[in-house]
Amino acid sequence: MPFIVDKEFGKELAQNYILLKKCKKVQSIAFFSYLIGSIMMMLYSIISMTGLSWDWIAMYTGVSLMSHVAFVLIIDTIIVCPLSMYLAYRGCFLKHDLSAMIVLAVQAVNYGFMIFLAVRHFFERVPVAFIAVSIYSILCIVMAGLNIWANVKYHWLENQRGFPQFSARFEEQKEEKFQRGILDPYQQEVNRLKKTSSSEMNDLGQTQEQLGQYVYEHKSSTMDEI
Repeated sequence: MPFIVDKEFGKELAQNYILLKKCKKVQSIAFFSYLIGSIMMMLYSIISMTGLSWDWIAMYTGVSLMSHVAFVLIIDTIIVCPLSMYLAYRGCFLKHDLSAMIVLAVQAVNYGFMIFLAVRHFFERVPVAFIAVSIYSILCIVMAGLNIWANVKYHWLENQRGFPQFSARFEEQKEEKFQRGILDPYQQEVNRLKKTSSSEMNDLGQTQEQLGQYVYEHKSSTMDEI
């Protein structure tokens, strides 16, 4: 008898399939947001540093804070951006929860440090630098939160029946294959019994023939003697 997916189970499969696609979409968006944001932040830092090369001497004289901002940005992005991209890859595509939480902590601490510098008027001469850092940091913090949410849902889906296909047709085929796997040993045993029974019947037929021949031969000779 073919296996048929009931209505409730079919509905559950459909809902889980939609949730799985949503998790994968969120994880992809989160990673590429990290990737694009980090690359743009590094480019902005490099452009800021090279664009202010004429003012490097002012960093030592204290005349201008623009070079200080450029150097802080380039050092910060050299450390934070590559680390964030690596952790985002592990968190989004490898579903590594610890990496997702670490990158969230890194971005939060880094943004906190930038806010501390802004409060001390570090970005006063170049406010656009703080705006760029804020956009990048807030974007990464939001994406890290979404990544953690998607990973939690993904791990829950891993324990649900039908993962990862969540297809009613696939479940039917799998159940039918499982049932055939159960029936095959039974069918083999039936075939064996049939073969054994057939062999016994053949042996019985030969024995009856031999017995009939024996009775006939001895009966005839006995009557002759009488």
